Order: sequence, then C-alpha cells, then structure tokens
Amino acid sequence: MVVPAGFPSFPCPQCGGALPATMAAGMVVPCPRCQQQIVVPAGGGPSAAQAAAYQAWALQHGNTAAAMHDQQARAQVPGAGPSLFASTASVVVVEDGAGGLVAVGAQVGGDGRWHVRGVDPGSRQVRWEAMHGSHFQTCPEVRSMCGRGGRIYVAHQGVLTAIDGPTGRGLWQARLSARIAVDVDGAALAGDETDLREVLTAHGGVVVVTTEDDVLSAFDRDSGQALWQRRCEGHPQTDGRALFVCAEWHQYELLDPRSGQAVARFEASDGVLVPGALVLAVSDRGPDDQDGVALVDLATGQERWFVAAESVDLDQGVAIVGGEVLVPINGSAGTEILPVAPTGAAPKKGFFARLFGGGGGAGTRSLPWSKHNVSALWGHGDAIVIDAKDWDGHRRIAVVEPRSMTVRHDSGIIADGVAPGVRLGPGGQVAYAFGESNGPKTLRLVDVASGGVRWERQLDDLDEVAFRAGQLVLRTDGAPVELVDPASGQTRVTF
Repeated sequence: MVVPAGFPSFPCPQCGGALPATMAAGMVVPCPRCQQQIVVPAGGGPSAAQAAAYQAWALQHGNTAAAMHDQQARAQVPGAGPSLFASTASVVVVEDGAGGLVAVGAQVGGDGRWHVRGVDPGSRQVRWEAMHGSHFQTCPEVRSMCGRGGRIYVAHQGVLTAIDGPTGRGLWQARLSARIAVDVDGAALAGDETDLREVLTAHGGVVVVTTEDDVLSAFDRDSGQALWQRRCEGHPQTDGRALFVCAEWHQYELLDPRSGQAVARFEASDGVLVPGALVLAVSDRGPDDQDGVALVDLATGQERWFVAAESVDLDQGVAIVGGEVLVPINGSAGTEILPVAPTGAAPKKGFFARLFGGGGGAGTRSLPWSKHNVSALWGHGDAIVIDAKDWDGHRRIAVVEPRSMTVRHDSGIIADGVAPGVRLGPGGQVAYAFGESNGPKTLRLVDVASGGVRWERQLDDLDEVAFRAGQLVLRTDGAPVELVDPASGQTRVTF
C-alpha cells in the first residue's frame, strides 16, 4: 500500500497499487510503485480548473479567512480573550518617537477589513489604531514596517503610509511602484533591513524609498507629495542630509534630495558616503594612469585628496577612527587596511580637523590573522569592527584597535549560517549572532572599549536583533518578541 489506511485513494491502472486521491484529475504522473506513467482518473481530487480557482481564492482571500477563523476559534477558548494581532500578522518593535517602544502589527475586524495597531510591549495595551478599512491580501511583512525619526512607515501592496509614532494618527499615503526593497548591509546601523530613509533639507524632510524594481522614489515628509522618481542600482546612501546613489555601472551621483537632480557626478568603481565627505575608488588618474582612493568634500564638491593604491575595495565599507580614513585593500595575503591621514595628500587646511578630528600616519596595515578577507568593516568608537572569513571559508567577528591592529575581541571561528549578524549600539556596544541556518543561535554582546563579552545567550532560533530606546529587541518568526537589558542580557519583557 502506498496510501495510509483511511486516506482516499484510487488504484493504479497498471499495477493496482493504491495511490492518494488528492491530485488534480487529468494529471500525468509516474506511479510510485511501478514507475509507469498514468493519468489520474476523474474523481481523484479536484480538477485542474477547480485547483486554479481555489489557488486564486487563497491568494486573494486566504490570509483574511485564516485570520478570522483563528480569531473565532480563540473566542471559544475560556479565558483566552481577544488577540492583540491577527494570527497571520508579523510584528515589529520600533521606537515610538517619544522615547519609548511600540509593537506594530495588523489585526482584522469581524467584517474582514484590516487595520494596523500600535501596542505597548510592557503593558500590552493598545495605544492606537491606524489604516482602518484596509483590504490586505496578505499582512504587512517585517520588511514593510519600520520606524524612522518618530514616524512609523508601512509600505505594503503598493502603498506607503506614514503614521505618527506617539499618537498613531495617519499622516499621508503615497503610491509605490513595487514591493519595498531590502538593504541587508544597512541593518548593522539601522537595526532593520527596510530600504527607507529620511533626509533633512533646508526646505523640510524627504522620505526616500527603494523598491524591488530598482526605482528610487522621494516624498515630502510632511505632506507625502511625490517629489521625484528615478532608477538606480543598489541602495542609496545618506548621512541624514546628503543623498548619494549609483546611477549606473561606475557612475555615481550626489543628488539634491528635494529635486532628485544631480549636483555632482563621479566616475568610480565604488563609493561610500561618510559624514561630510565621499570616499571614492577611482582608476586611471594622472599621467601614470594610477588607481586609488579619493575623498570629496560635500560642502564644496571638490576633491580634497587622491592616494594611489591598488585593489581598493570599498564594498566592504570605510571606517573613520582617530582622524584616519581606513580603506580596505585586497592584498596578496588577504585584506589589508590603508590608513589615510591629513598629511597624506595635502588637504585644505582645517578640513580634516573639522571632519575627523585628529592626525595619523600612513602605510598599509595587515589584519591580525593571515589569509583573511574582510566581508564588512565599521568604525565604532575608537576601534573597528570586522566581519571576516579566512581562505577556507571560516568566519570570525573581531574588534580591533586600528593603529596597532591589536585584537580586543575575537569571536574565534563561528558558524556562518543565516543569522542577524552584527549590530552596532550606543555607548560602544556590539551585538552579533551566529549559528546554523534554521537552527540554534548564539547571541553575544561585546563592549568595544575593553573587548570583553558582557554576556552570551543561546536561543532556539533568531531572526532579528535591534538596539531600540535603550533596549535590545530580539525577534523570531512564530515566537514571542523579547526586550532584553543590554547590560545584563536578562529578558525584561516577553511579548
């Protein structure tokens, strides 16, 4: 027997073996027993048309139907009480703009219409509701909801909604051309992967969103008015005031955030926006056609210096620590660090002191370990945080003093499965998670100044880590959200 007892079945026309009567009638399949091609007879499951009709219904109405069914079932359980969010909803915890936290997710009403709720994670009280009357085919996913500058943004099913964080008042809605994009590299600082940024200009704030069709859209922060739209490659960069994009292969532009017009264009193989300046990897400079790294002053748009160097790789990031610009270089024995100091290229007097605040030497510095390539690099306090792999693919995360390249903290070899990775927190905190994909995870919190591990926890799984309003938020799909004390690692709230 191929089918367990009690399950509907039909006999194979070739060998007579029982086959499950759950396939669409008319399907041509090999019999699991005799391997002969057979045609599923009429009555052996839904027809192809019926299956297609059900699939169409499920895509449009299945999420709502499931949420309402679960809500009704919960109502029959004595003492259960109503749920705060729909069973099909994702929940994110973001800063509310008033110094606290708010959990945001979707809930369905008895009429099948949806709304978004903001709930206090500590008291579990509903603080506000917004977007009443929405018709969701699916609930907003984690990437679709984020907090920025006291606002909560929901980018779902082609609509971007701005909500006031403290009150939940709906501010405006605007159209998006596609699903919002994910910026994995930005999560170390932002705490989430949502590709949405706020930029401050002399004429008010601008909200910039990247969607999966490689379209960059800008909206007025106050009114939601569409300001401009254009195509771009990769993810835009901002320091909160400037906007830097890759227009096309090796063509970078500094944009006016309100008009979307290019105020400066650069030919470079890569570029990184740092506070007050652009760091560019450039080629074929001067009479000797040299490759190297250049720095452009954002205030003037003028290049301040150029340093010749081979194999500059800004894709890993650029760190500014102690008056030095620390640039990753691909060396013959792995990644090296090129420090560029004020004396390195005769910059305009006072520029580096204003921008970086110190002096420094030059000369390429080797990593503390041989044959390692840096995957990502960040400056944090007086140190650099490095995510690297050796040439055999073994991963490690370290905190390094950049002048002496002394290791303050070394994770040792860690598993390289899907995990949230590095998160940089206030006061020189670094949290990083690692483990096997779809399996247990280890979470550590490290003090940058000393390199010491404050605490370490083992979790069954972990999908996101974020520093939020003095707390560490841990989220795993299908499990309670935890608010953790960064100092001790103790869970303050399970939500």
